[in-house]
Amino acid sequence: MTLPASAAWKDLPARPATASDPFPESGEMGERIRVFDWSGTALGPITAWSNSLMFVTRMMLSSKQPMCFFWGADLTMLYNDGYRSMLGKREPTALGQSFAEAWSNVWEDVLPITRSALSGVGVRVEERPLTMTRNGEPEETFWTFAYTPLHDDDGMVRGLINTTQDVTASVMDKRALAKAAVDAETMLEEQRQSNRQRLILQRELAHRMKNTLAIVQAIVSQTLKHSESVEAAGERISGRLAAMASAQDILTETNWSAADVVHVVESALRPHVDGSKRVKALGTQCRNLRAAGARPVPGDPRTCD
Repeated sequence: MTLPASAAWKDLPARPATASDPFPESGEMGERIRVFDWSGTALGPITAWSNSLMFVTRMMLSSKQPMCFFWGADLTMLYNDGYRSMLGKREPTALGQSFAEAWSNVWEDVLPITRSALSGVGVRVEERPLTMTRNGEPEETFWTFAYTPLHDDDGMVRGLINTTQDVTASVMDKRALAKAAVDAETMLEEQRQSNRQRLILQRELAHRMKNTLAIVQAIVSQTLKHSESVEAAGERISGRLAAMASAQDILTETNWSAADVVHVVESALRPHVDGSKRVKALGTQCRNLRAAGARPVPGDPRTCD
């Protein structure tokens, strides 16, 4: 059996509002609003408030949703307990101030949507960035909120109510996740690039190994062909392989880019040279010496004689 809607009201205690207690069960802000001197504001003393203003105030105070509203010619501010933390250090003096005073640092930012609500058109905003000065220093904040028009007893718009949520932490979390995703993609790309370079190096190493084996084979073959004995061939092969290793060491130590070609060639050919006139190596050393104005020295290949 479905219970009728009237069952929701059955046997519930009711505490009606009175002149001395206009906002029963309304928390700390209810008491602060009750004792506040409203005669110095555009709203006038609380005993003269319209039914509409009293209704909105009671509704706001009973809500657990952080909420404030602005009423009258000056858009005088009232708020509930849930909204207090959003005011920061401004909270002790915010009650009864005008919208422009209470939120002076964001007033220009929200003025267009405020005017929309005052014209009778409600507005909802998602994750609106606002730079607020609530605790002495500007801070980047983000808000999801709705401005809803409020009407007086004659049906005229007299203010607006703001139901709001501070979503700064959520937006910052999204930013962090987005940055983490970008960083992860960057790391993956670096890893892919590293893998590509590793494959290139592996192929290059295999190629160089084949070339090295071919050179060793040629050295052994040619040395055996022109040697008088096995002993002599063994000695020459050892020397030539040592020279080849020396040239390789020069290239490795200079990262294959800054080695003097004359040095490399002389190291590689040393075991093969049996006379000073047989081989002459010229390269960057020769050009550098010429650029420095060195004079040729007969018999010295370094000076490009």
